[in-house]
Amino acid sequence: MESASIKPGDKLTIGRTSRDGSKHFYESRVDTILSDCLLIYTPMFKGDLVRLPAGDEYEFLFYAQDGLYRSKGTISKYLAQNKVYLMQIKIRNLERTQRRDFYRLDVAFDFTFARLMQPEEQEESGGASVYQGTARNLSGGGMRFESEAELRKEEHIQCSLILKDIFMTVEGKVLDVRPCENTQGYRYRVEFVNLESSLKDKIIQYIFDKQREIFNKEKKVKPV
Repeated sequence: MESASIKPGDKLTIGRTSRDGSKHFYESRVDTILSDCLLIYTPMFKGDLVRLPAGDEYEFLFYAQDGLYRSKGTISKYLAQNKVYLMQIKIRNLERTQRRDFYRLDVAFDFTFARLMQPEEQEESGGASVYQGTARNLSGGGMRFESEAELRKEEHIQCSLILKDIFMTVEGKVLDVRPCENTQGYRYRVEFVNLESSLKDKIIQYIFDKQREIFNKEKKVKPV
């Protein structure tokens, strides 16, 4: 198993996609590295062990000393050693990745944005207009949103977002433009550019908090 960069004690995040398409994240840590598998600590949530189904497909993100590594894999079985609860996992296709590629969340919130113009363009147009948009998917590296405003591919915009009472302004580059299927307007895919690491961390933390809220609600809803 190609895991030379992963060491005991490294943190990792386990990503699981539910049947409805929503994604959930669980935090763990590497305990032991074996020739064909890894032993990691069973995740906990509010003091309770989270026993994820064995055999299902998961996505793992390892926080190694030399960077972040991503892989897919499965949980083989659970082990208990001296009151320490471990999971045996088998991973494949381990590759180095960027942090922003892993964290992604379906959302539905409104925000405003404006085209970024050169000073002479602003004078000709009388200033930058402010448009309304509805975010549909958010990650540390960009977002998908819908709007009735018409934008061009490669165009840069300035987005004003409010994430859990935190106001932030981020610059985005339009990567893809498509007409909405059932409503008027357009569907855009935007990459965040010139984004400070502190703002990226706040976006990722917002995604984690939302995932925890979803998980907490699901735990409270028990089948009759």
